[in-house]
Amino acid sequence: VPVNVSPTLTMEPRTTENHLSQADWAALYLARALEFKDQIETGTIKPDLVRNEAGCMDQYKRLFSSCRVPFPKRDAYTNNWMASRHVAVVHRGSFFCFDVFDENGNKLTAAHFSRLFQRIVTLSDRYGNCSEEEGVGALTTLGRDEWAHWHRILREKSQNRNALRKLESSILLVCLEDYSPDRHVELLGQNNPSEND
Repeated sequence: VPVNVSPTLTMEPRTTENHLSQADWAALYLARALEFKDQIETGTIKPDLVRNEAGCMDQYKRLFSSCRVPFPKRDAYTNNWMASRHVAVVHRGSFFCFDVFDENGNKLTAAHFSRLFQRIVTLSDRYGNCSEEEGVGALTTLGRDEWAHWHRILREKSQNRNALRKLESSILLVCLEDYSPDRHVELLGQNNPSEND
């Protein structure tokens, strides 16, 4: 039984969606992810079957508005399920956040998300000054204790602390990078599943 998990959502493109731009595809992904979150919140998600019996679906609540914050020896799990109203986006090592609900609590549209994603790409291309290897996101690839050390140092400055808090409390993170893995196995970091048994 895994104690700590890092869940991920992936979607296979439908043939009718192959013509979409990256911003449109990301917007569609976000809209579908938010629909899935709604199903989890309302309990209308179809339960997983384990030996023809409905399994516990509580673990799905960790898919959204959750974060593992690094500390030496052990991570802390946070969940902002009901409070999260925004998503985080990374493009070329720069991070952005935007609300996915309007001031009345209504979910924004995929068309609105697409415009925001395109604006993020434009801003990042124009003003971004770090590569994926140089950005703070690269620190998350370090071992837990080393990442915890750098995380603590980053949090010492209020600007960094506020930015990390915003990222850690987001509903989800959308990665708008140019690289696209060919297979789900590659996306999940498993080049050869038999090597990880």
